[in-house]
Amino acid sequence: MTPDLIKELISKTFTDPRAAARQILDLNLPRNVVGMIFVLTCVLSAIVSFLVAAATVGADGVLVSPLRGAILVGAGTVVTSGIISFVGRMLGGTGQFFDLFVLILWSQIIQLGLSALSIIANVVSADLYVLVFYFSFAFGFWLMVNFTTVAHGFKSRPLVAMGIFGISFFIAFVLIIILNSAGLAPVPAGA
Repeated sequence: MTPDLIKELISKTFTDPRAAARQILDLNLPRNVVGMIFVLTCVLSAIVSFLVAAATVGADGVLVSPLRGAILVGAGTVVTSGIISFVGRMLGGTGQFFDLFVLILWSQIIQLGLSALSIIANVVSADLYVLVFYFSFAFGFWLMVNFTTVAHGFKSRPLVAMGIFGISFFIAFVLIIILNSAGLAPVPAGA
């Protein structure tokens, strides 16, 4: 991957995410290269997330160390890839785990850049930080919809969006039950 190709992919990710997804998949990146990018992205994401949290709530409010953050980002990437691959194939998609993993990894790289931008935005204005934060969240969802549509060969982005939203809601509900059952749920202030 050359710097010019990376710039082109970044631009295309914002202007035509489905074309970017196809182009990324057509690169047929070797697994060892994807593995190195994965580790680097996890580490950088954890560091940037730590810095964002420290800048917005203060160092005392940071709940996760950068090492744990890197592990969480890595686990989240693998689990998300697996779930989207499995559920998509159940619904008639043709996507493979590795293809979805590569696309979600690319999405993480884009989100990493937006997180770095949010640090700068926070220095400028708290309102600008909030705007960047919401844009990043919405754009991440939009990338997930488009990348899933391409990887699985689906035709309808609205149906994919509803599917991702529904699965996310279900997973969050199950996690809340598990965390409550294990006594790991957050305790409300003053309780």
